[in-house]
Amino acid sequence: MFLHGTAIMHATAVGQPRAGRVRQSRKRDPAVLDFAGYVPAEGALDKVHTWLRRGAVICYLSSHQNAADVELDRSVLRRCGLPAGTVFWRQPGESYGDVARHAQADVVVEDDCESIGGGGQTTAASAVAGHVCPVG
Repeated sequence: MFLHGTAIMHATAVGQPRAGRVRQSRKRDPAVLDFAGYVPAEGALDKVHTWLRRGAVICYLSSHQNAADVELDRSVLRRCGLPAGTVFWRQPGESYGDVARHAQADVVVEDDCESIGGGGQTTAASAVAGHVCPVG
């Protein structure tokens, strides 16, 4: 499951309609860059815990590219009550699709990345056809 914008979101997004959250992100509301203050996205806790109860192995994909920021993501996951799971991130030169393939993900859950350029920014768009497919 992708983290930023899918499993967790900036705190000022709470109660905002989708268009408002996208606008905040595009305008770089200060909370967008306050990753320590991120909160669960609407419905994420229930969905992820349901998948876990049904036997899914939960892993996360961070937009961060260094270990210190990924550790911050882990602490946010703990604080938010999301299940523990491996947090993957891109190394230099890697796409999100590369990471999903290395992780051997069967399913990738992500949003449409509207706030950062749309579908072309998604894991599915950067994956080799047949390995990761978007769910509409």
